[in-house]
Amino acid sequence: MATLSEIKRRPVYNPWRLKEVRLVGGSDEFSSIAGVEPLLNLFYQSVWFEEFKKCLPARVGRGSYDTAQFGLLLFAGFLVGYDCLDDLVAFEREPLIRNKFGDVPVPKAFGNWLRDFTSGDLSRFNNLLCTQSFDIRQKVAKDDPFILDMDSTSHIQRGKKIEGVAYNYKNEWCLDSLVGYDELGLCYGMELRPGNTFSSQGGAEMIDRIFSRLPFKKKKNLRTDSAFCEEGVIRVALKHGAKFTLTAHDRIGWQEKAQKIPESNFVSWQWSDKEKQEAIDRRLELPQIQLATLRYQPEWTDNLWFTIVVKRTWGFDRKINEWRWFYYGALTNWDTFYHSLQEIMEHHQGRGNGENFIREEKYGYDLKHFPCKKLTANHAYGLIALLVHNFLRTIALLDNRRNPHFSKKIRRKYVFIPGKLIRHANQWMMKIWDFYKKEVDRLIHAWAAAFSPALAQAG
Repeated sequence: MATLSEIKRRPVYNPWRLKEVRLVGGSDEFSSIAGVEPLLNLFYQSVWFEEFKKCLPARVGRGSYDTAQFGLLLFAGFLVGYDCLDDLVAFEREPLIRNKFGDVPVPKAFGNWLRDFTSGDLSRFNNLLCTQSFDIRQKVAKDDPFILDMDSTSHIQRGKKIEGVAYNYKNEWCLDSLVGYDELGLCYGMELRPGNTFSSQGGAEMIDRIFSRLPFKKKKNLRTDSAFCEEGVIRVALKHGAKFTLTAHDRIGWQEKAQKIPESNFVSWQWSDKEKQEAIDRRLELPQIQLATLRYQPEWTDNLWFTIVVKRTWGFDRKINEWRWFYYGALTNWDTFYHSLQEIMEHHQGRGNGENFIREEKYGYDLKHFPCKKLTANHAYGLIALLVHNFLRTIALLDNRRNPHFSKKIRRKYVFIPGKLIRHANQWMMKIWDFYKKEVDRLIHAWAAAFSPALAQAG
């Protein structure tokens, strides 16, 4: 039996309990998106805002809202991550937005505003995206070679009356868009098109518009999938002195020739020590990959020859139930004397990075769907979303140049900040926790250092 002194020395067990916090009402004005305030100010004070206003449709009438008010409110909606025009109604309950903008137009008014966009407005907007992206590159990657990833993607719709919806080759009821991203994730243009538009249609013109902004001697690269393996794209790349790698299309007949390449012409893929160790750690067997080349002359020229880098991978074909070589080709004008075949193929496979940003535009800004019936209105909606994408991508690059985050994490860090709107000495202020204040101040200083050096020195 335990003595009294032993019982006293035993620790008292207190079971863990969730603490209760009482909710009380009040008249204080709180905001869950205090980070919108500094981000909107950064864009409003940038050189892009004046160009942004020039892309917006004019609004006339004594009772109408200013067109810049529509544009900035929709801009703020994409900053927050709203999925549709109806979500903008939530701004009516945000004291920060009411204080900055006054009344918030109803969703129907936003729809009418989007329908006022003309083809000329959309063309100016695409030029603004190009200007914005090159301005950002000049600050964060001035000396890096320019790499453009061009691709198209479908946007599956449910409505039957949306202008331009049609079945594509995948039997998807959709709209289609053509986009161009660089290796940093900055967008240089977007064309929204009917769903049954061929992928490469308009691609050469967009590439020409983008590359025209760069000096001929500037190192530039183009990467695309097989849909863009055609004369117009190749000619415009050569016109601007660009190196290109295009996934070889079956229609040029390269696969039959690739299967006749002598075994002695193939070289094995060289795996790095890190890749070998990772395979050992994961108990995986590295695939057997070999590379070779083919000479290719297009039908539309008598004096141009290009290289097709052939990559074959040994694998099991479930259709025929046996092992065989799977072939993949990349048509290129890279010099195979100065660059190894593996270097060229690794560069081309990097075009998957562009597909990551297509996924980002769909899920980060909900461009899987469009809100209007009119095609030009939906096009304008998508262009504003991509303008915000470029803006938040700039924030991500300034925040972490080596591993920039996507919009979801940037919003958590810089947008969804709790704050209290207060008025003192006839001025409105947003009070936030010191932890967030330090993060925001660091971002503003980094922005000023990149885009307003004089302002950064003064601060």
